Amino acid sequence: MRFGGGQLWDALNVVPFAALGVASVPDSGSVEVTIALLVPQIRQLAQGVPLSQSGASPAWSGIMVSMEKTTVSLLHVVLDCTNARGLAEFYRQLLGYQYRPGDDAPPAGEADPNGQDWLVLRNPAGGCQIAFQQVDDLPEATWPRGPYPQMAHLDLTVPTVTALDAEHGRALALGARLLRDRSDDIEEPLRVYADPAGHPFCIFVADPSLA
Repeated sequence: MRFGGGQLWDALNVVPFAALGVASVPDSGSVEVTIALLVPQIRQLAQGVPLSQSGASPAWSGIMVSMEKTTVSLLHVVLDCTNARGLAEFYRQLLGYQYRPGDDAPPAGEADPNGQDWLVLRNPAGGCQIAFQQVDDLPEATWPRGPYPQMAHLDLTVPTVTALDAEHGRALALGARLLRDRSDDIEEPLRVYADPAGHPFCIFVADPSLA
């Protein structure tokens, strides 16, 4: 059973909210409360019937009541780079993503102000996008050891070892550099690369349903 913030109070205006095991209610925003398996007890409380007289098990109070504020979502993963257009082109071709409107590369010889500032690639299937922010200077990560550790990396998946090997050649041809080859790992075959800006990323075999 799901209640919106206002509906919750309409339904339970005679029940102390603390009785559901929730310490407080957010002051604002969209609130959604999921109440599992508690409907009979809630109704008894609303009618003024103590749980001790209803035969309800004391274990009900341990059931989780979750509250969600659905106001924040992930839009981009942003990669800093000294050549935003070049790195965007690498991932566009590797992943089959598309530029957002207005970010496509201009005809040869024309100015490319966006390509020297900020570009966004969109996944045609939806989901998180990748953005590229141009900076003046960026030391390459020296993963797995060295003075410049990686701060984050991308995990990319393929469904089979055959696909892993096919993407290996394609990644290298696009400008990736192999950092570690663990393609013979029985449990999780993978390879680690550096992209043209030096950001590490992985390509590994994973169940498509989990990707």
